[in-house]
Amino acid sequence: LRNALWSIGAFEEILAHLSDAEKLAKKLDNPIPTGWISVFRSASLWQIGRSIEARKAAETALTINEEPKDISLGIGGNFYLGCVFVTSGDCQSAEIYFQKAVDSVEGELSHERCGLPFVPAVVSRSWLVWALAERGEFDQAMRHGEVALKIAEEVGHPFNLAHIYYDLGYFYGVKGEFEHAVDALEKAYALIREWNLTYLSPFIMGFLGHVYAHSGRVKEGTTLLQQAVSDYQSMGLGLFRSLIGVQLGEALFLAGRAEEAMTATEGALALARERDERGFEAHALRLLGEITAHPGLSQAETARGHFEAAQTIAETLGMRPLLAHCQFGLGRLCRLEGRQREAREHVGAAVTSYHELGMHRWHKQANAMEQY
Repeated sequence: LRNALWSIGAFEEILAHLSDAEKLAKKLDNPIPTGWISVFRSASLWQIGRSIEARKAAETALTINEEPKDISLGIGGNFYLGCVFVTSGDCQSAEIYFQKAVDSVEGELSHERCGLPFVPAVVSRSWLVWALAERGEFDQAMRHGEVALKIAEEVGHPFNLAHIYYDLGYFYGVKGEFEHAVDALEKAYALIREWNLTYLSPFIMGFLGHVYAHSGRVKEGTTLLQQAVSDYQSMGLGLFRSLIGVQLGEALFLAGRAEEAMTATEGALALARERDERGFEAHALRLLGEITAHPGLSQAETARGHFEAAQTIAETLGMRPLLAHCQFGLGRLCRLEGRQREAREHVGAAVTSYHELGMHRWHKQANAMEQY
């Protein structure tokens, strides 16, 4: 029942059934069923945005699994603890737990579900792609992505394929390779529509809208993002809701609708802070810096504060691509203010960072400004 409800995003209903199941499980001498209830509770809490509770549930599962050992239960606990860390922005910690899950499914378990509604050898690597991309470890991310895609194609289950395609789409989006991002996300979007993968729909739709907007298809991208936000509200889904709000703000800004962009991004920032999603908070702050630095708004000091706040979080979390964007944004702001020496320092730092990271699209833009 849990897996059926999970596929349609009925997470509150799942939590109610899990509470009933827990009462029965506690009457057993075997602690493993209780551990699995904690895994599934963690999953549902994470999906609806209650990350602190989700982390506690995943940690409970791992504690229960200390003795006796159950390989599948350990995989589930490590996987969802990694999920909580990745959406909180602590991608370095997330990598540790996803790698534990990957290590546990090498060999004969690589095509098995291990008690989960997906193949962890695929989806754990898929999340590693995301976590490593946020930290600028693009080569390592792509190696995981290639293995995950190969296994997903061999397994043939649409959810696994959709998952790796959307994480690859996010990877390419972070790197600035929007043509590849569109290709991956259109494949993911086609799969969720064909197979009615309801709960994946809002954020895959939103991610696709985001890369459309950056590919010159701003109106189409904005429409998709607005539909994604509407679907979030109707479904009660929490996963990536603040990030999709940031991406809607960015699409609106690219469309020249600065005031609407400000409203959307401020809402996303408030939600990210409420849920302790530090990485998404940093993305929101960076975008607010861009919006308030816009000549039509002329809020230079406010913009500087946003950029510097985003930069501080990015440095703490090791989010090197975002840090480079903050440096570039500060450089543009200083140039608008006539502070040429500071502008050269910030833009020069961005040029170096983009080059080291292999973010060629952004390097070209920053290098052009540095040479101007």
